[in-house]
Amino acid sequence: MLRERDGNIFDRITDDIQVVIPVNSSFDCVVDGVTIDKNSLHGQLINNMGSARFYNLVQKRIIQNDIYDYDGRLIPKNFKTMPKEFQRSMHDIYPIGFYTRIENFILLITTHFNESGQAYINESNGSAENTYKAILRGLTSAINSCHQGTIRVPFIGTSVLSRNGNNSEYNHDDMKRDLKRCLNGLIKSRQNIEIWSK
Repeated sequence: MLRERDGNIFDRITDDIQVVIPVNSSFDCVVDGVTIDKNSLHGQLINNMGSARFYNLVQKRIIQNDIYDYDGRLIPKNFKTMPKEFQRSMHDIYPIGFYTRIENFILLITTHFNESGQAYINESNGSAENTYKAILRGLTSAINSCHQGTIRVPFIGTSVLSRNGNNSEYNHDDMKRDLKRCLNGLIKSRQNIEIWSK
């Protein structure tokens, strides 16, 4: 069943609940208002967990190569992250739509950074719509790997599109329509999927 919910996506998380958290392409853990905003779900998760704990959990996944591509396959041990000249830091940068898991959370990469340090969803060689399709592809793989329980999904990408003043024909309404269409097609008999908005 697909339901729309309002409120705090972090409220009353039990063992049978998985929460999708949009993160940047480096799985960063610094909530400084630049790299990660404290009001973003990424920032709230880090502040709730503590940055050291979040960092250790994510680093363990990276070291163990426990990162999945947008088709749900573990990335190979020799996987090449984005070239160093495209990196804004020493962190590895993974493609949009890749994901990993820590505890009850699915960390789904939905943004890159430009030279000004702003998060954006547009790939340099693609449109916002094509990039959003890559995000939904990763979301689909992540949800398909959950066998039962409730999956909480925020409206992914809409705040970034707004902040960046995207000029394309692809807008918030298109994103919400495509997200709902994607989730409706994923529902299994033993799953509940909830779309959360603040």
